[in-house]
Amino acid sequence: MFDRIAPTYDVLNHTLSANIDRLWRRRVVRCAAAGAPRRILDLATGTGDLALALAREAFQAGEVPVGCVIVKDGAVIGRGRNRREERQDPLAHAELLAIQEASRVLGDWRLYGCRLYVTLEPCPMCAGGIISARVPEVYYGAKDRDFGAC
Repeated sequence: MFDRIAPTYDVLNHTLSANIDRLWRRRVVRCAAAGAPRRILDLATGTGDLALALAREAFQAGEVPVGCVIVKDGAVIGRGRNRREERQDPLAHAELLAIQEASRVLGDWRLYGCRLYVTLEPCPMCAGGIISARVPEVYYGAKDRDFGAC
């Protein structure tokens, strides 16, 4: 059931499945691209709720509903949501926007010691950005069968 979550939203009809909320809270998986085995994450910090709120905001703006939050030492230092249609920019993915904000906050492009939480498995472009930014831990809520890179 969890692997089928990515196609549960339909951008053309602007419907977002309630399964995303339910499954995000129940099972968030660590991205295997970071080199570690997949594991369940406890969302007691509320970071997942913030990422979901950003995804809802993207959805309401007519975007693919993806939200991303970057945390360091318990503080949110970067957040982003998809803005491709809004900016008419193919690079305006939630993960890349969150990485840019976190880099500005830290004053460094290396995001050592940070955790990235995203509602949908990162695409190859975003996975490359995550690796380039040296983000050691990535957590995503829904597997993307078509474009996921983890």
